[in-house]
Amino acid sequence: VYSHLRSVTSELMVGATVEEGQVIATLGRSRSGVYNLPKTHAHLHFEMALRLSDSFPQWYSRQETSSPNHNGVWNPRNLLAVDFLDLVERRKEGEVDTVQHYFFMEPIAVSLKVQSLNKPDFIRRYPDLIGESPNHGEIYGWQINFNAYGLPSAWRTLTKSEVVTMGPNTTEVVYHDPEELANYPCHELVEANWQGKVVPGPRLHEIVSILFDL
Repeated sequence: VYSHLRSVTSELMVGATVEEGQVIATLGRSRSGVYNLPKTHAHLHFEMALRLSDSFPQWYSRQETSSPNHNGVWNPRNLLAVDFLDLVERRKEGEVDTVQHYFFMEPIAVSLKVQSLNKPDFIRRYPDLIGESPNHGEIYGWQINFNAYGLPSAWRTLTKSEVVTMGPNTTEVVYHDPEELANYPCHELVEANWQGKVVPGPRLHEIVSILFDL
């Protein structure tokens, strides 16, 4: 995606030839309630991202917010960006062969169990991100590995016996790496509850809520 565009000229399409100085689009300012760009900081950037859910507009409509969703499924809250420059450089150095390989090499910041019978459309859209073959029986939940900025880098289906210990809890942090999380503290992926137990933080809670339409 090219983020923060207000509009694109109608003659711009795949295969079109453009010239230096030609106006091809008009810059905009994202105002989603999460990203509010002041006019002096207006900019355009290229971003390679994964879309969390195609049901995002319905999820968003149920949230307590006065900000309209002008971007549909392309709302910033529904996108998780990939470090594209890092991907290109590691491809160039021969450290990774494919995008899938890149995802699986990402350091794990949080591993989370999610108790849900739902199969998110994220899985159908990006099937190569499933780290292990799904169980042939009924799916009772998922264990998902997230990198330090919240990207779900690998999925594994859970059996009934693996979620029964969770009780009524929808989520359970089974692993976290404080050093990895410290690289991106503003993402607030985990926090400690009143008992001192590590639980999903605000952003990770939102990511899971969007993925599973909770």
